Amino acid sequence: MKNQDIEITVSIKAPVTKVWNAISSAEEMKNWYFTLKDFKTVSGFKFEFWAGPAEKQYLHCCEVIDVEPLQRLSYTWRYEGFPGNSLVIWILDEQQNGQTLLTLKHVDVETLKNEDPAFDAENFVTGWEAITQNLKAYLER
Repeated sequence: MKNQDIEITVSIKAPVTKVWNAISSAEEMKNWYFTLKDFKTVSGFKFEFWAGPAEKQYLHCCEVIDVEPLQRLSYTWRYEGFPGNSLVIWILDEQQNGQTLLTLKHVDVETLKNEDPAFDAENFVTGWEAITQNLKAYLER
């Protein structure tokens, strides 16, 4: 069950610095992403948070692995008590007229697959589409 990597690209009417701040600041993330106790754009920084449907929350365990300010941020993505380890990559490309092209990649999603239907690839696609639209709405308001 390979090749279920997810890639979503969205154009945001905001300068790259504003988009970078939104994806790299715990204070801003709570407005469109998840509420994190802390977040640092430093390789090796570990963070976790609870998320999922109201009836069943999952502990997300992540570690920042790559940071190129204003261009790229990536971190591991796994769930406590479940197999698999994937990678989330945010790529920013500054466009003309103060816009930013954001590409979100979630790779190795198939490693997360198990008997729980919440881990089906389609659910990740739906989730990331909603999250990138939340970010766009937050930044363009």
